[in-house]
Parts: sequence; structure tokens; C-alpha cells
Amino acid sequence: MSIIGLVMTRNIREPSAKKPKRVGLIPQDFDTLVEHQGVYTRITPVLVCPNKDSKYGTNHDLDCPLCRGKQFIDIDEKSFCEWVFMQSIKVEKQLDVQGIWDVKDCRVSTKATTRLYYQYKVEMLDFESIFNELVERKSTGDVDLLRYDAVRSCSTDFIVVDKNRKFYEVDKDYRVDDKNLTWIGDKPTGLYSISYPVHPTFRIIELINENRNYYDVVKGQKIPIDLPQQAVMRLDYMLENGSLEQR
Repeated sequence: MSIIGLVMTRNIREPSAKKPKRVGLIPQDFDTLVEHQGVYTRITPVLVCPNKDSKYGTNHDLDCPLCRGKQFIDIDEKSFCEWVFMQSIKVEKQLDVQGIWDVKDCRVSTKATTRLYYQYKVEMLDFESIFNELVERKSTGDVDLLRYDAVRSCSTDFIVVDKNRKFYEVDKDYRVDDKNLTWIGDKPTGLYSISYPVHPTFRIIELINENRNYYDVVKGQKIPIDLPQQAVMRLDYMLENGSLEQR
């Protein structure tokens, strides 16, 4: 059942006495529903990467240490945790009222107080999935940087193999702490592959309802009210590098 269907079955909408055909949404009750039916996430805002030659230039380092070539940077200092409602993860292309949804797209509904924007990162904190990554060993030092935070508190195995098909064992040859992989024993040279558990990570690719606002009247005074947002998001590793400046 869709989030709108749940809203209607739980009597969150109430009819207006003056205008019987008009239906008003109660944001507080909607927020409660999102907490009951939603998933717990960490939402990270983003900004355009400032590591460029000029404001209007197109030159950008593909190996940029700030954004790793994505042309936008995650502002981890401004991350916050919140409940959201997720639905309609697609396994095939379908045409909906919002346009074409591609493989693994998902619609997300937020609480009225939560604001989203393009390329914001959304991580599902209570669940895990598997990510396979190709990593290049640094010429100096023992620490390599992974793309995502590794999840240690689950039963999914870590698998590391180099170009000679030599396998390396976690906590014997290396340790993993969030994104940091530290070598403590035998180590590969050049490229190696790693499969490890991560929190499912999405990026906002389309805002279905970007600005949803109305006025409520309290004692004759109009009060601006924000309504919940809806957006389409896609698994982060399935996105091609794109610039926020296109928005």
C-alpha cells in the first residue's frame, strides 16, 4: 500500500467544514506515521565541489581528493538521522506519473520538517547490503580508503583478493574501521578487490514535491506550514558522476 493509502486509512486527512471538497493534511500525524512505517536513515547534505580552476570553468581534477571525481562533496558535519518512508524499489523500467524510473529507483517520503535536495545521501542504518570495490594500494603508508563505511556488526564476510588470486583475512592481514582499511600483516601490491558489508546508500535524483507549503489560520493569523517532501532516489554506486551545477 502506498504512503498516501496509509494516510487515508488512518484518518490523517480531515475535511474542512467550510469547504467540504477540500481535504487538509495534518503534518504532525503524517510524521507519526512515517516513524511507525518508515526506516531509520542518516541524511547527508552536499555542496558543489569548490576544487576548480574558476567559477565558470569546466576543468576539474578527476582524482580530486575532495570529491573523488563526483564534482560534489558530502558535508558529513551536517548529517542528521531521521525516519523516512521508502517504497517502490524497481526491478524493471516503468513509466509512472513522475516519468521513467530506472532499475533500483526508490521513492522516499519525509517528515514535514525534513528537507531534501539533489544528490543528498540517504543511508539505511538498520540494514546491510554487499558492495564490491576495486582498490589501489598506496605507495606509502598502510591505510587505504574505501568508498563506504564498512559494517562490522553483521554476519556478512569480508573478502579481499589480489591479482594473483591471493586471499587476505580480516583482523589477521588487515583491520577495517569505517572507511579506513589498515594493513597489519601481508599486503597486496597494486590493485586488489574487496567485498564488504555496507549500509544501503542512495542519492536523491529527482524531487517530486520540492516545495509543498500552505497557510494555516490560527486566531486570525496566517501561519506558514511546510508539508512533507517526496523524492526519487537511486543506489549511489549505480549513479554516474554528475554535477550539481546542472540543477
